[in-house]
Amino acid sequence: MHLIFVLIISLLISLIVTYYTRKFAVKYKLGVYPDQRKVHKSFMPHMGGIGIFAGFMSGTLLAIFIILFGFRKGEKWSIPALAIAAGIGLVGETILEI
Repeated sequence: MHLIFVLIISLLISLIVTYYTRKFAVKYKLGVYPDQRKVHKSFMPHMGGIGIFAGFMSGTLLAIFIILFGFRKGEKWSIPALAIAAGIGLVGETILEI
């Protein structure tokens, strides 16, 4: 249950941060314009990696918090649970890029 919570939170943070960084990149023209060497036909904003990184790090930090402190007193978590949570967050962020 906790891993699903971590996935949802990291996915939402990634979507929100990517949305605003894209708007920022378009506003300040931080990206690539098309030319004869490019495949795209219009301006392509950059900075999407910031949203991906924010989602991944928020998922990882949330998983660490859950492992160290737990939601319930006496709950036991192990290091493999952290690896699973980080992997789920990374897979979720990769799916967003596709």
